[in-house]
Amino acid sequence: MTTEEFAQKQAAISDKELIELADHEICKLAKTGSITMSVPPEVTDTDMLFSELIKRFENTGSPMEYNIDFAGYFKCTVSVKDNKITIDAAINGWGDAIDLGEITITEFNQQEEQQ
Repeated sequence: MTTEEFAQKQAAISDKELIELADHEICKLAKTGSITMSVPPEVTDTDMLFSELIKRFENTGSPMEYNIDFAGYFKCTVSVKDNKITIDAAINGWGDAIDLGEITITEFNQQEEQQ
């Protein structure tokens, strides 16, 4: 299996399954004092599970920041952290600040819209 194929196989594991597998490995480690490592590596090896878990979740604590310009009519700076959007600042087309309390963020659910 190539490195790329291995990475794809790792990425295909759902977050829930990855957490369950890692939790199982922690329990096994606590009981036996040993970890599983294979040559060639398997996606279920202890070190591979923990590496993938860290890779997926290491940046979740750092907010992503974006500047959005709506054709000059409205500009804002937003942060996204833990899947939550926060508007940090907003101005209208004249450069006047917009009260952040007047801005509403609504979750869009495509299934509701299609009904």
